Amino acid sequence: MSPVPNKTLRWGIAGSGRICNDFVVAMMTLPKDEHEVVAVASRHEFKAQEFASRLSIRKFYGSYEALAKDPEVDVVYIGAINTEHKKLCLMMLQHDKHVLCEKPLTLRLAESKELFDYARKKGKFLMEAIWTRCFPAYKQLREEILKQSIGPVQLLTANFGFHAPNVPNLAERDLGGGILLNVGCYVVQLANLVFQDRKPATVKAVATFNESGVDHTTAITLQYDDGAIAQFLVSMLTDLESTARIVGKEGLVIEIGAPFLAPTQLKTPSEEFHYKLPFVDEKFPLNFINSSGLAFEADEVRRCILAGKTESPLMSEADSLLSAEIIDAICKEIRLNYD
Repeated sequence: MSPVPNKTLRWGIAGSGRICNDFVVAMMTLPKDEHEVVAVASRHEFKAQEFASRLSIRKFYGSYEALAKDPEVDVVYIGAINTEHKKLCLMMLQHDKHVLCEKPLTLRLAESKELFDYARKKGKFLMEAIWTRCFPAYKQLREEILKQSIGPVQLLTANFGFHAPNVPNLAERDLGGGILLNVGCYVVQLANLVFQDRKPATVKAVATFNESGVDHTTAITLQYDDGAIAQFLVSMLTDLESTARIVGKEGLVIEIGAPFLAPTQLKTPSEEFHYKLPFVDEKFPLNFINSSGLAFEADEVRRCILAGKTESPLMSEADSLLSAEIIDAICKEIRLNYD
């Protein structure tokens, strides 16, 4: 892949919802000569126009194809509903755009493989937007795991829950809803990092379902060949303490402070780390906790694209495919499908 010649990475935004708002607001904290949002698109032009006006974006479109055809756009952030991800990724790649796509990249492992194959063929950057991996705390966590500061990991626990049972993109099957697909990625990616991309030997899970047929609470247990266990609970019915604990063979512990998916604290047996989030002006409200940290992800995308890379080492193709494979296995366990 040839790197983008311009120092300024020019972004297009596919979607006008809450996460797209937070992504653009987070990018306002970055140098203007490094990142510029030049256009936004939505299925409804009036939504794109309102979004563009509120966040001072020069261009807006009432179709995603118009965004794909915009010659000023280098990279597209896709924050539309889950069921649109595959189609929009293909559309942007076909028009020679780099792509950062919100999780889940697709609804099925086979579709994710197809997208990465196509991006590689086109020589374009593609990354699943697991923003967690770009936080400074996770870079430190990776170092701790590599140097075995707590010895071989024996146990990983993490929960993540909130009360939002009726939010459509979570609750409705036709929109790719369900707590596993929308939140399970965060606990699964944590297991993959902690256990250094080893595939679990066994995957067990149980779940409860809403009337639409998607899971609203799911309990997951992964076990590895050496006997180590990862155990998670995710729910859209109730608030849960969103910390994570990583336990070594001698009982030494690494703790990731709440929320573990967007942390500002990491505690090891020898040190406590505290990290600052990018500062956002209060006149630009954010929707999600610590989401000014989306700036870390945008910067990682720019770094990779300017270096001519087609994937990020922080959340690579292999990372996304392993997560998708484990989530597919959990879906089979709880008898959840999106066909």
